[in-house]
Amino acid sequence: MNLFNAPINSPLLTCITPLLKDIAPQVYKAKVTLVHRPYLSAGLGPHPVDIELMRVLGKEWFINRIQTFNKESPSNNTLHANLNFDFLHNQFHQPDLGHVELNHPSIQELYHSWQDSLLKQIHQGLYDHTTLSIVEVWSSFPFSTVQ
Repeated sequence: MNLFNAPINSPLLTCITPLLKDIAPQVYKAKVTLVHRPYLSAGLGPHPVDIELMRVLGKEWFINRIQTFNKESPSNNTLHANLNFDFLHNQFHQPDLGHVELNHPSIQELYHSWQDSLLKQIHQGLYDHTTLSIVEVWSSFPFSTVQ
């Protein structure tokens, strides 16, 4: 675990790092959104996922938060937050469960199982739309002299 309690060498981070290679060093927070379009239209297949990342000193990326979304029903197009792994605050949240610390053994097991499933879905090409968003940028990049 790194200083944000997020897995520093997680397979998920390794999988999405290539998407981040061309981001300017003054960007310290970014988000990768994975969408399976048939889920949006028919409620079938993998749920949309937001993976929020942060980096320290303009270099190494860390997973800050992962959030999944679901529809209440196939006919309802409104997405609602479902699973929320908040590594920065060491919290997990699910609407019907509430808040639980990430280091709870059942939550650790859930995360690793969920991550394995997500990685399989990514490698199978089930996410047909990926978006990279810049979330926050240093207004005055204080680390320009760091080598």
